[in-house]
Amino acid sequence: KYTIHYTDVKNINANIDSMKCTDHEDCLMIETYDELELLDKLKSFTNYFIQIALSSVYDTNGTLNFGRSSIFRTMPGAPSKPRDISAQALSYNETRVTWLAPETFNSPNVSYEIHWENVAEHFKNKQTMLISEVDSQHEEQKSTIIRVAPSQSYTIWVRAYSSGSSLFHSG
Repeated sequence: KYTIHYTDVKNINANIDSMKCTDHEDCLMIETYDELELLDKLKSFTNYFIQIALSSVYDTNGTLNFGRSSIFRTMPGAPSKPRDISAQALSYNETRVTWLAPETFNSPNVSYEIHWENVAEHFKNKQTMLISEVDSQHEEQKSTIIRVAPSQSYTIWVRAYSSGSSLFHSG
């Protein structure tokens, strides 16, 4: 029988040889007889500590002897949505759009795509601003939209993408 313990870890520089999953209250455990097991309930772009023990019906003392521990990181995923989006007219054909970065990046960096649509004409125009590194997830972001028509109403939205992928976005 295989016994698998795993949990997310904040400090990947810790000495994994001295770590025990059972030291963490959120440690998950799976017992299986299969040689391949799918770990579920994992979060995107998160480090996990894992320990595996092998036992048999002939083990009479009930003590699990874990093999070498490992730390691995899950793949990037979609960031949460940008927050507090607002717009301010700068001139007759320019508007500044500001927003706060997503609460959860789920990747090393986030890039943004700003969309706007003239409400009266239902005409779409799109501008993209890429940010390769953000120092703070709470830092205000901004970009200027040019070529907007004067005295018109626009719908504006911002989409966040995981770095290096247009597959994972905030919707």
